[in-house]
Amino acid sequence: MDEAGRIPPPQVELNHRKLANRRKELELYEQQLHEPVEPWGISAYDAQSRLLGCPQECKVISRFHVSHLESLTSSAIDSLSVVIEEFTDLGGGQLITTSGHVWGKAYVKGDIVDEDGANRALTML
Repeated sequence: MDEAGRIPPPQVELNHRKLANRRKELELYEQQLHEPVEPWGISAYDAQSRLLGCPQECKVISRFHVSHLESLTSSAIDSLSVVIEEFTDLGGGQLITTSGHVWGKAYVKGDIVDEDGANRALTML
């Protein structure tokens, strides 16, 4: 026990700096994947998607900022998981991506893009 008190604490500052630098590098890399590159005018991600044959419907049109994601509590994540699962189980993904569906057309045109818009549309029916 006496010897345990004489052992110096581990020096972790260097590891923390390395980790912070690596995280910055990865965030910049991720950002650059989605920025258009001249003279082609498309991002590396778009180029890869085209090469892999990813259909347009698979592309994400909105992204969440990392600060929003980091601020989510575990209970919020659990609640959102349930809501998203219910949404997809009811075919919600097809409604907003299928332009042949009446609700899909409204979403694509921008008429109904949030809960308030959906509620207004429902009151007009």
